[in-house]
Amino acid sequence: MIIATLKYALMITSFVFVMMLAIEYLNVQTKGSWQYSLQKSRWIQYVLSAFLGATPGCLGAFTVVALYTHNIVSFGALVTVMIATSGDETYVMLSLFPVKTFVLISILFMAGIIGGFISDTLFKPGSMIIKKVRQHLEFHEEDECVCYPKGEILSQLKNLTLQRGLLMIVLALLIAGLLTDQLGPPEWNWIKITFLIGSLLALFIVSTVPGHFLEEHLWEHIVKVHVPRVFLWTFGALLLMHILLDYLELGTWIEANYLTIMVIACLIGLIPESGPHMIFVTLFAEGAIPFGVLLASSVVQDGHGMLPLLAESKRSFGQLCSRVLRIDGVSFRDSLRKIKNLMRVTIIYDNEVHAPGLRSGWGFSCLIEKEGTPTILFDTGANGSILFHNMDELTIDPPSIDIVAISHAHWDHTGGLSRLLTRNREVKVYIPESCPEPKDAKKVIVVNQPLEICSGVFSTGELRGIEQSLAVKGEKGLAVIAGCSHPGVDNILKAASQFGTPYALVGGLHGFSQFDVIKALSLICPCHCTQYKSEIRSLYPEKYVGGGAGRIIDIS
Repeated sequence: MIIATLKYALMITSFVFVMMLAIEYLNVQTKGSWQYSLQKSRWIQYVLSAFLGATPGCLGAFTVVALYTHNIVSFGALVTVMIATSGDETYVMLSLFPVKTFVLISILFMAGIIGGFISDTLFKPGSMIIKKVRQHLEFHEEDECVCYPKGEILSQLKNLTLQRGLLMIVLALLIAGLLTDQLGPPEWNWIKITFLIGSLLALFIVSTVPGHFLEEHLWEHIVKVHVPRVFLWTFGALLLMHILLDYLELGTWIEANYLTIMVIACLIGLIPESGPHMIFVTLFAEGAIPFGVLLASSVVQDGHGMLPLLAESKRSFGQLCSRVLRIDGVSFRDSLRKIKNLMRVTIIYDNEVHAPGLRSGWGFSCLIEKEGTPTILFDTGANGSILFHNMDELTIDPPSIDIVAISHAHWDHTGGLSRLLTRNREVKVYIPESCPEPKDAKKVIVVNQPLEICSGVFSTGELRGIEQSLAVKGEKGLAVIAGCSHPGVDNILKAASQFGTPYALVGGLHGFSQFDVIKALSLICPCHCTQYKSEIRSLYPEKYVGGGAGRIIDIS
């Protein structure tokens, strides 16, 4: 296993080395040509920053950081490049799964442009600029390189330096390995042909560039800094993955803990170092994680691009991390919806606040998400401004909501509906028979009897002539969502039982005190108007989950 892993790591490192060498050559040849174009318009900044970020390696990110710290580009352009870049791991991904890498790069390119525009729109221009700072990056600032000195090439080869000789030998061995099928894919396909052409180009570059370029750019920067790190991270990650997947059944654990893996991927992405991202690249290549986890990790991670910014301004570094994480919430949310059997209930509106930055208000609203079902907003709180503020903080886009279910007609559950309908006129609205029909809704379904709203989502029907609740099927049973429980918790659970066994209860329980009724439940989250929260918590501490705006409950 170790020999095979070592050979595979050497092949990947060789490909990375060849690509890095070519990119460095092109980068120095075109040094500075884009900087004046960046100053002309914000959209040019976004597009070119996304392009520089999508370029393999960290040089594009370094360049934008330097331009940002010199007030040449905006904070949004900085966000753009940090989202778009995948650092040195791009080279590795191209060698492992090239087609999906291009798909990933395309998504990051577009996400970066959108993220940059949003950042500049939300933040006052100039409020996040570091003025008149000099940067010292690995992007070299020497005089323009004459990288093909015709009259000196033969002289350079006759007086071969140690560095040039070693690089030529390594590249010659690499080419021989490809031609004899010792390296690369076993069959000649476009990947192997590209690898061979790149290696021949690299040999040409090493043979012809002047000594200064070879020593300062190729040897000192690529060979001594990047290649050892790429090899060690690649070999270590491959070896670790073999051990975890073959001996510790990591694949089975990942299938049951996708949410944990997603959070870990996002947190590790904040480390200003590209190496840790290699773990998730390798996991994806082994088929152990879905594309969504790799995408989330790729959006958050910035390779070495963050290091110069961190050196100059801890404040800008923190601000950038928060914006990228916020934008990545969209990818995070979309990925969660694809996880098998995962149901997510996000409390948007409640009397209390759970997550910082959100607002409280008397009332209740929550978002229900589950694979294969429409996105459902249950109730809308009392105040549209609070509802929309919290939705914005939680990266919930009103047009993405497919269904609104109103539990009952009281103001603290319907207050935000009219404002929501101004942003989403096409949403279906399910109301109990006793609730007045909303004026601006195009599609209203009046509920009296129990019915299936969509696959796996049921209404209890209007109980006691005042209120309906929802029952959502999960692998472990039903998640029952209640507004105020005016008909009584026992009646709600009894009505929900016709669709399955209740597993969880979330929502307002009003003056409910028959605590034995909820004894069989595995999860209880009392919200809003519940009068006896402390009693429920003391009786069922292992089942109790606190509510509050921003609370996210994942039920597998």
